[in-house]
Amino acid sequence: MERRSTFDSSPGFIRLLFWSFGILAASAQAWLLRFKFSADSISYLDMSDGVLAGGDWHQLINGTWSPLYPYPDRIDAANLPDLGCRGN
Repeated sequence: MERRSTFDSSPGFIRLLFWSFGILAASAQAWLLRFKFSADSISYLDMSDGVLAGGDWHQLINGTWSPLYPYPDRIDAANLPDLGCRGN
C-alpha cells in the first residue's frame, strides 16, 4: 500500500508556491515602502520634467542615470491628478 504525502512535490506545485510567495513578498514590500523615496527617485522625477514640451531636455542627458526611464514616469505623472507634492 503506497502512502501519499499531503505535500505535492510536483514541479508545477513548487512553481506555483514560489510565484505565490514572490507576489506576496513584493506586494508587502511595495505597501510598506510606498512613502520612502531615495535620492535616485528624486533625480528621476527631476529628469522627467525635461520630457515635457518646453522642458529642459538637457536634464535627460547625464552619465549616471538612464535617459529613457523618465519617459514612463512622466506619462504616469501626466495621467495622475496633481496632489501638490512636487512644489512646481
